[in-house]
Amino acid sequence: MLTFVTIAEFWQGAYKANWDQQQITRMTDFYGKFDLVRCDFDVVKTWGKLSGLAMQARTPVPANDCWVAACCVSHDYPLLTRNDKHFKVAEQYGLRLL
Repeated sequence: MLTFVTIAEFWQGAYKANWDQQQITRMTDFYGKFDLVRCDFDVVKTWGKLSGLAMQARTPVPANDCWVAACCVSHDYPLLTRNDKHFKVAEQYGLRLL
């Protein structure tokens, strides 16, 4: 599974690096192998909860990381990441890190 935010960040990186069509095709072929976790009402509500509670605890989470966490929490998916620091605060609200 990949979140809608992850795909958006792929596209951001491709445009930032001025990728050619061959590179874009390889990228879309790669992420096309995964199911997409879309944004829905539960994800939006969970984002608000995680973001607000993290701010209240004075441990704000970057917006895109919070969206990824909200996708995982709202669908009960674990999150595989190498960036535990941004996601640790969300563990207390149901995020499972791998």
